[in-house]
Amino acid sequence: MVPDLDLQLQVAIKALTDTVAPALDPAQRVAHEQLGLAIATLSMVREHLPLEQSREWKALADARDLAEAVHAHAPGTDISAAIAEAQGLLAAGNPAPGARKAATARLLAAVSAVARAPETPRPVLALIVDKSGPSTDLARAWCLAAGFEPDPAEVPALARLLSLSA
Repeated sequence: MVPDLDLQLQVAIKALTDTVAPALDPAQRVAHEQLGLAIATLSMVREHLPLEQSREWKALADARDLAEAVHAHAPGTDISAAIAEAQGLLAAGNPAPGARKAATARLLAAVSAVARAPETPRPVLALIVDKSGPSTDLARAWCLAAGFEPDPAEVPALARLLSLSA
């Protein structure tokens, strides 16, 4: 086995396509459907693998921006430590594996706690919805190949969202 994730994904996709698919009983339509979904998912992962670090960085930046906006409009919230952690990780060139993802989850959990608090004013809730747009766009662009978008042309280009092109 070669420690090359792209190559390993290519091998798995080829095995499923060339060996497993022809061996399936044609009457097993659900199995064929599930195999097709598995192959499509592996293909999407393979395509996005080089972009994963940029996506994690962007997701953290978006979560930090959301948390900063919430903190500015609901200063009583205790999310400043999570914001500071995010700032450090965004500046870090090579953080520990999973650090950005974990920090993003902490920021979003803190924002979620604000949203669930009964005393949170409606304008802050509206702000949360409004400021969630960039992370929603990123998720939609990342999963565009899955084919669930009613109007794919509406979804911003992934490369633009990740600032990889103009």
